[in-house]
Amino acid sequence: MKNYGTIRISQNTAIGKDQSAKTKIYVAKNVESSNGDIDLGKSIEFYNEIGSEIIGYVTIIHPQIMWGSFSEVYTRFVHFALEKIIDSGDFVENDYGILFLKSEEERKK
Repeated sequence: MKNYGTIRISQNTAIGKDQSAKTKIYVAKNVESSNGDIDLGKSIEFYNEIGSEIIGYVTIIHPQIMWGSFSEVYTRFVHFALEKIIDSGDFVENDYGILFLKSEEERKK
């Protein structure tokens, strides 16, 4: 499993600039089909249940308590993780914005 990097998020909260929590956003292949499509999420169990291959992760270091609802915070995490994995050069995006893992040969170039 490849480590695509670490992202630090800080936020001024009532308890200060705490960065005591870590969340991993996993990159899984073949989630919707067997064509190499990519999905991001935080549940290894879900990906294992549906038979997807987990190819990597991005670690988010953040305050234990964050402003916003769970879905707002989670969406922010996935957005930052997506930017990180796109920057890796391991993926290609089609005309519809769906990411696919490049072949082993393409990734070595």
